[in-house]
Amino acid sequence: QNETVTYEPHYLRKTLLKLEETSGSWLMILDNTDDLDEFRGKSEQDMCVSSFIPRRGRIIITTRDRRFQGLVAGAHDGQRVDPMDDVEAKYLLLNSVPEHLGNADSGETKSAAGELLEELGNLPLAVAQAAANIVDQHLSLTEYVSLYRDKKRRMGLLQSPVQDFQSKDPRNASQSVLVTWELSFEHLQKQNPL
Repeated sequence: QNETVTYEPHYLRKTLLKLEETSGSWLMILDNTDDLDEFRGKSEQDMCVSSFIPRRGRIIITTRDRRFQGLVAGAHDGQRVDPMDDVEAKYLLLNSVPEHLGNADSGETKSAAGELLEELGNLPLAVAQAAANIVDQHLSLTEYVSLYRDKKRRMGLLQSPVQDFQSKDPRNASQSVLVTWELSFEHLQKQNPL
């Protein structure tokens, strides 16, 4: 469904003030923040995301737009995270999953691990999140690959490109971190409907 969501600036400001008052007890993650102009607003009158970001607290911004470093965050606060090579990614995945969920010596596990890492584009955050999902949901690697592909299909991301200002890397089109987060949220909602 296409619904327009209207945000009331009053409630956003109230939330901003509350977060700034309790700066040590929360973490905000802004994932796929890939449009600096939209984030900052094109003019002073624009209602933009940056005007509602707390100035104190814990905030992680993921982006492929390198302009954020130095303009939004301090020049030394950013960390460039490149995809891991195949060996590193496989090591992280298989050492994060208990043996009963993925025996590293079995051919089926090796095949499923390879398929999953290809889907994830060897992105460290996506690999770590997928491993956490596998452990939390007690899934085998094979089951998780199937679940991941199904979720990606349901989200309509099979052929959807993303806004990417800095890279022509085709792995960016997979939205692997987004899919792993969505799987986590879906599982949490099933466990805790409220």
